[in-house]
Amino acid sequence: MLMNYALVAIGSAIGGMARYGTAQAINSVWKEPFPLAICTINVIGSFAIGVFAHWLLNTQDEGLQNNIKLILMIGVCGGYTTFSTFSLETLSLLKSGQTLVALAYIAASVALCVGAAALGYKLGG
Repeated sequence: MLMNYALVAIGSAIGGMARYGTAQAINSVWKEPFPLAICTINVIGSFAIGVFAHWLLNTQDEGLQNNIKLILMIGVCGGYTTFSTFSLETLSLLKSGQTLVALAYIAASVALCVGAAALGYKLGG
């Protein structure tokens, strides 16, 4: 059981550092009110979890299934994707009166992330 937590912790650390690096890189060049960094991170994370889910469903090795789920899906993807930040960013846009930007952000995030997960799942094989 302790090893499972260690795998999640390692994956979460990797995902969190990748999220921070990605956000810093995008925010250094993107200065518009649309939260492009978080949107991009959620799309990439959704694509990755689709790939990992496909691998998980198509392997017969239970140990590998467990490791994929713990380190990659729960750990890396959980540490990398930011739907809690998405919610806060959306709330912030709404509170600042940028309703159209908030609605565009919601629509783009949902459509692109679901599409990326489907594409990742398809290409994962």
